[in-house]
Amino acid sequence: MTAEPRSVNSRAWERYGSHRLRAGTTARPIPDTIAWGFGSAGPGTAVLGPLTGRRVLELGCGTGRYAAHLACHHHAHVTGVESSPAQYERAVAAYGAVPNLTLVRADAVDYLQQAGPFDVIISVHGALCFTPPALLLPGVFQALRPGGLLAASVLHTNYLGEGPLQVVAPSPQRLQVTGHAPDTVYRWVLTPDLWRQLLAEHGLIVTAIDRIDATAENDPTSCRLIRATHGRRDQR
Repeated sequence: MTAEPRSVNSRAWERYGSHRLRAGTTARPIPDTIAWGFGSAGPGTAVLGPLTGRRVLELGCGTGRYAAHLACHHHAHVTGVESSPAQYERAVAAYGAVPNLTLVRADAVDYLQQAGPFDVIISVHGALCFTPPALLLPGVFQALRPGGLLAASVLHTNYLGEGPLQVVAPSPQRLQVTGHAPDTVYRWVLTPDLWRQLLAEHGLIVTAIDRIDATAENDPTSCRLIRATHGRRDQR
């Protein structure tokens, strides 16, 4: 069950990135903050604490805009990891020259096996919600220094108001591509209690879960910003 959603996601994001490259939508200004929700920044970068000189990793950085923001505006040493060749190409074209920013084309699960230690790991609708937790979370624990912070935004309900699941399973969601029919991706859209349990089982202790709703009228999409610290692995 886990291999097929990952391959579906990989193909979908590559189609999305390739479409954007053909459309010429590569150069974008560095954003002023991190938008953890859809149409809403939520608490922005304040939740990450002081970042100057700290090592930060973004898992599934896409075009690299938030990684560039943290490197440029917060003077962190940032690594952005992206598995899609097309999305990686967009990131390098837009932000490859930003000081203190390293962009890496790699699968997040593979990269985490040999990376670290990082002070902060973020996932902005990135690898955390598009990758089986049992595959990704051991690597997050390994790559995050003791006491380090994980901050990740995940989908709670989609544009139809559907979700979250109370079992650890992927659910099909749409990936909107301008001018084309929506593509299908699989995301882990889970209850906050289930995220708490999964993270605790892998040594990551949840400290806060913020609700971030869509700002557009009649849009039931809702996200959750999860913050967790590197603690002791659950021995149960």
